[in-house]
Amino acid sequence: FYGVYSLGYYRSDPDSARGKVAVKIDRKKLVLEYDKKPRRQAHQPRMAELDMVVGQPRPVAENLYSLPVSLLSPLAQLPLRATGKTRGCDVGVFFQALSPDGGVLVESFETVTVVLAEEQYREAQSQQWQHRLLLELPEGPFRLRARLSDDRQELLADRSIDLTVSAEGVSGGFGEAAR
Repeated sequence: FYGVYSLGYYRSDPDSARGKVAVKIDRKKLVLEYDKKPRRQAHQPRMAELDMVVGQPRPVAENLYSLPVSLLSPLAQLPLRATGKTRGCDVGVFFQALSPDGGVLVESFETVTVVLAEEQYREAQSQQWQHRLLLELPEGPFRLRARLSDDRQELLADRSIDLTVSAEGVSGGFGEAAR
């Protein structure tokens, strides 16, 4: 080819109705390829609510505890897209346990697939999506941080909490050990 031409238009109000583009070709042997319909607006997910529930630690070894953590988010706030007779999405779950000085103690990433039949989808609008983790952490203070992302790597939710793990259980904040 001898040249590439880019045609388009500018909308001052991005929420207004999409306009039409009419193209007239005046050159012979010119091949024109374009989408007949204007593109939709870019995908912009809203931030979802995210709650973190921490269970009681159980001793695994000396000064090492197994800590159950559940992440909860409303199903209605996940980007469930229709595909045939189901709705679904992939949710990326990133999790970190950080020491008070910023060192990473535990870090994980996994992709979770959520699929609902249409009947389940209608019933599930008021229900919570739940993901469980089991962490092995030493005794002491931590910042637990969780992030959810969609299949387009867009951030859906972000949450962090500070807590202290000890033989007596879990307490909020960094406790006496961090001071």
